[in-house]
Amino acid sequence: MKKHVKLLTILNRSILCIYLSEQMIKADMSVKGNISELLSLQSINSQEASNSTSMEDLTPFGYSLAAVALFGIMIFGCISNLIVIVVIGGTNRLRTPMNSILLNLSVSDFIISAFGTPLSFASALNNKWIFGETLCKLYAFMMTLTGMTSIGTLTAIAIERYIIISRSLYGQTLPANSSIVVIIMIWIYSLIQALPPLFGWNRYIVEHPGIACSLDWQTPDYGHNAFIAYIFILGYILPVFIMSYSYIKVIWILKRCSKCHERSRAAKAEAKVTYMAIAMIICTVSAWTPYAVVSLMVSLGYGNHIGPVSSVCPAIFAKTSVIYNPIIYYFFNSQIREVIVSKIPIRWRRRRDAETEISLETKRGITVINTVLSNNVPENGDKSATTENV
Repeated sequence: MKKHVKLLTILNRSILCIYLSEQMIKADMSVKGNISELLSLQSINSQEASNSTSMEDLTPFGYSLAAVALFGIMIFGCISNLIVIVVIGGTNRLRTPMNSILLNLSVSDFIISAFGTPLSFASALNNKWIFGETLCKLYAFMMTLTGMTSIGTLTAIAIERYIIISRSLYGQTLPANSSIVVIIMIWIYSLIQALPPLFGWNRYIVEHPGIACSLDWQTPDYGHNAFIAYIFILGYILPVFIMSYSYIKVIWILKRCSKCHERSRAAKAEAKVTYMAIAMIICTVSAWTPYAVVSLMVSLGYGNHIGPVSSVCPAIFAKTSVIYNPIIYYFFNSQIREVIVSKIPIRWRRRRDAETEISLETKRGITVINTVLSNNVPENGDKSATTENV
């Protein structure tokens, strides 16, 4: 009996030891897990702290200047691009393939001015992004989509100019419905660049210093960096290369035929449109290049060397691209200019025409007086006779 009791006691002790050892192992594993979590949180916090210290916010005066600049871009961009949309869309004789592509460019610029810039303007007034995460993603998606649409449209114009200039020398033109296919391809090109961040390849976040949202340029992740390389090549390097090559060829063709007297009036008109397109591309690429360079520097890990002013100025300057194109249309495209002038109210045009007539009559009167004086001067140069005739 005693032996059985001893065996039971030994068995209970062994079971208790096994149980205690299992509990100790579990406790040790939980401690290690908590320590690893604390270390990971500490590394994330230290990374965020380094980013926050390296990229300071703007001063209140800097936010005010940004708000003033964004307000000017918003007002002028909305009005000027809306005028171009109404003029081209409401005039049958302006619905050419080239003008249809220009209309697509004005639509994308109007979306930037009417939708994106007001949100940035309101955020600049409040010194931070105030519209939440969902609207931040929508804002960044629309800005990426319309920005790439503008670049894609300019690239399509460059290709179209090369084809037109080379064919116009032989009296050939593009089909009338070709612009529809081109516009559809431009928006598909833009969508394949703007959609991936919504599905996990990179992401849309609030951009420093908090007045806009854009791609995540800072996170040192392989997937993020791969997308940045993808969009930088497809959305900047490739279009700039195509535009440069196309216009170098176009300029070479125009110079080769500049002394050709048999060049038709249509070819001369197409050459003028080409110079307009070159001016548009120079202005747009000049506006977007500083922002592309700064974004690439941040993605490569050089964000510590970029101050708040250096980060916000290129972003605002890129938005000014929406105001250049309508000005270029007005000065280079005589058809658009004539339609815009015809839309001016009649009373304003009458006043302007009356002032022009008065100016012309004044000039004619001076010419008549000078002619009378010269005809009545005697040959001997008698000054008294001249006075009497006057």
